Amino acid sequence: LVLESVNGASARDVVIQVQNCEKFHKGPETRAAFILGDNVTNVTLRNFTILNTHVKSIIEGSTLEDSAEALSYCGTRGALFAEKMNFEGHQNVVYTQGYSSFKECSFKGDVDVIWGNPVLAYFEECFVHVAEDNRGDFNGYGVKSLAVANKPGFVFNNCRFTCDRRKKSECYVMRTEGKGSAYSKENWDSIALINCMVSEY
Repeated sequence: LVLESVNGASARDVVIQVQNCEKFHKGPETRAAFILGDNVTNVTLRNFTILNTHVKSIIEGSTLEDSAEALSYCGTRGALFAEKMNFEGHQNVVYTQGYSSFKECSFKGDVDVIWGNPVLAYFEECFVHVAEDNRGDFNGYGVKSLAVANKPGFVFNNCRFTCDRRKKSECYVMRTEGKGSAYSKENWDSIALINCMVSEY
């Protein structure tokens, strides 16, 4: 399956957008703006934007209900290939598992912009921007890895990471919840940065 914009259009000219979140539907398999389920095999997305318009609202306590992916790739039987795509949202913008490849794509969100439990999620010449949290001055995170054990996990090659200016909070390329162990089948902090650039903004 190949989904792409018309010839001559930019990625921002063609937009799929909707509001969805954990409060409405539970789990990354149902709460995203665009979902590719477990039965998909080989899918290509090329040159358009996927936007989850949900705006975070929970100030105190758990922010789980504000999890709202733009894209959830839940396939384990094939592979996802995305080229010149634009993904935007707030919390948990792109979820991926199995095998996926992103080339010349743009990602924008404020917490766990890219996350999942992949065997391999490969990013080449991509741009990841950690935006200011709409709720205020909260820490920002680019990547959260819950990768499959003893697999490459997340690999970024020639990518750029930036963030909005902040007053007191911090901005991080990645974070861990510390769930993985030598006996875990997933939840591994498997991230590689190759020839990548990290800048403040």
